[in-house]
Amino acid sequence: MSATAQSRVVRLFVAFLMMASSFCIPPMAIPGGPMGRFTALAESEQQVYTAGVIDRIEVVRYDTLDAALAAIDTGQADLLGHRLLRNDFSTVDSYTGVKKQWMYDTLAEILTVNCAKYPLNNYHLRRAIAYAIDKVNITDSIMNGTVDVADFLIPLGSQYSPETTEGGLFYQSNLLAAQKELAQAGMLDVDEDGMVEAPNGSEIVLAIAAPADNEAILEAAQVITENMRSAGLNTTVVTYPFTWLQEALNNHTIDYDLAIYELEFPDYDPGWAITTLHSKLKGVVGENIPNFADTQVNQVAEDYETGYTVQEHVDAVLRGLTLLRDLAPMIPLFFYRTLSVYTDTNLVGWPNNTRSGAFSVWTPVSVQPREGKESVLKVAVLPEFFTDFFTSLNPFKSGHVLSSHWLWKDQFNPYLLVYDTPIATAPDGGPVPREATSWRMVLPGMAPDLGNNESRVVFMSDQNANFTDGTGLYAVDYKFTMETYANHSLIPQADDFVGVRIIGSYVAAIDFRGVDAFLFRRLGELPILPEHIWRGKDVMSWEPNVEEAIGSGPFKVESYTPGQSLVLAANPTYYPEIDTEPPELVSHTVSPDDPIPVVTVELRIHLHDRSIIDSVVLTYSFDRGSVNFTESTEMEETPGGYVAEIPAHLTATFVEYYVNATDIWGNSAVVLVGGYRLTTHQQQEGPDPLLLAGAVGALGVAVVLLVIRQRKSS
Repeated sequence: MSATAQSRVVRLFVAFLMMASSFCIPPMAIPGGPMGRFTALAESEQQVYTAGVIDRIEVVRYDTLDAALAAIDTGQADLLGHRLLRNDFSTVDSYTGVKKQWMYDTLAEILTVNCAKYPLNNYHLRRAIAYAIDKVNITDSIMNGTVDVADFLIPLGSQYSPETTEGGLFYQSNLLAAQKELAQAGMLDVDEDGMVEAPNGSEIVLAIAAPADNEAILEAAQVITENMRSAGLNTTVVTYPFTWLQEALNNHTIDYDLAIYELEFPDYDPGWAITTLHSKLKGVVGENIPNFADTQVNQVAEDYETGYTVQEHVDAVLRGLTLLRDLAPMIPLFFYRTLSVYTDTNLVGWPNNTRSGAFSVWTPVSVQPREGKESVLKVAVLPEFFTDFFTSLNPFKSGHVLSSHWLWKDQFNPYLLVYDTPIATAPDGGPVPREATSWRMVLPGMAPDLGNNESRVVFMSDQNANFTDGTGLYAVDYKFTMETYANHSLIPQADDFVGVRIIGSYVAAIDFRGVDAFLFRRLGELPILPEHIWRGKDVMSWEPNVEEAIGSGPFKVESYTPGQSLVLAANPTYYPEIDTEPPELVSHTVSPDDPIPVVTVELRIHLHDRSIIDSVVLTYSFDRGSVNFTESTEMEETPGGYVAEIPAHLTATFVEYYVNATDIWGNSAVVLVGGYRLTTHQQQEGPDPLLLAGAVGALGVAVVLLVIRQRKSS
């Protein structure tokens, strides 16, 4: 026999063995009948931004801060539409009827340590410094309680901050712990002068660079110096102008030991401190200020940048922040607070919003009038509100970039009440649905059409959404909005915009350059424009009138007097509501049309849901003799629906199946139940499975004997 013929015979034998094994090796049996009982998930506890009970919002100009505060104090106004500057904090105290709503700021004061210098490259020395500092004394005595102590390099308002549960290690001076760290660093008081020497025996004198023109921070530097000297570290203060010191640290043009550095953290990048301290960024302007290098931190930074899911990014954040606290290349002293003010004379139900204050978008949909009071929220603003911010019913005419300061940090923002946004940030810092019922992040490796250095956020527009002129809100409005923002550089990341792909009527997939697991937060708070109104308009100069100021938010414009006043009325058709309904079956096909267990069967289904479908699982059961087996498989999402196959089972007399679909909020339902079986006629005329298995085995033996005989004869 030729080699080719022998190969064919062997392949035939292997095929028969595989067929025989399908009869002889059963899968693991799952106890119970062919159909498992479906248990529905508990009702979703998701929060949603939705309409309130206030009928009107009146925004009124006051010429001075004192006049505005006096109006709030007497109940003529309900809140101030600006955050107060720090030098105005004390002014509020003279108005007894004015209440304070403190907000966490992203601005912090950091003691940065030059880790490239000996002996500060020893992390035990850096930990000794962290243990020595009395941060609580600084925050309470010097900053008068207008700041918040911190151990972690992440804003306190971030939902990912571990400060509440893990903070406190370095809050108060612990000289015993500091001295133990110095001993581990090999730093002892050899000459018994009360100050330790370096491990090589040399004298140590550390200098703290501090701004000469900031009295409070200079005083804090003096306190830190005293704390460090108490621990045995000889320390002095050197001063520079604030601006010069900041620029020198940013540009790496100063040779320093320690320095007090003012740092504003990004709003939507919880891992920024980890990535900026990667050793590859040493010497880069604005990055790695302490000239830090550590292999563990490098690895976590890389894990953060390359994580496959949002949760992997979050896990890397928590690991990295803990590492940085313990290695202490940058020691956070405190985060600043900002202040907003209001009165509850007329309205109750004020949310405790430590992120965006009393003037946040949550206030108009949360407060309620006291008995006998008008259903009106009155906002007092200063002249600059109308001259610098709300200069027109066109949000873009003032020329501002839509940064977090424009959106929610600095002032009451009526634009975000007229125009809806995909998501809202709840008072606790987490994202909740607003216009979009759901969203999903897609990172490199998760979709074949996504580049290696790109990120995608998929928003699902609420199918109940509509603009105040009655026109529906669709994915095309998302596309038009994002293209408008990018083309006119209206958002900070405009240069990274790649494009928007529309999937059906309600799904918009938005791509940006860069791996950013939190892109949905950056884009989710941007107002959505109605394409049918804005198409063809000059975005930067168009002046809409009241009738043309069409949005989809909880309020609409009733009247506007430039430079003086604005009145908003509640939108009676505002739509957001919690999605508690599970997915529904639209259609399905089974192929072949008349299936039987001995053939492979394809199921294809189409679903409808207000939110993104999270998973679709096909579960099927079949019999082998007297034993039933159950298996499950995830159905694949394709442009033609969700698809899965039920494999052929040559000995089965029946197959029963069901499909369970779950949306992103956990709403779940069995959307399809079916089955098929061999008829009595098919069972009688079909081959006996045991006889067939025996025949296959006998044929296999014959093939082997044939091969052996041919080899001997050759």
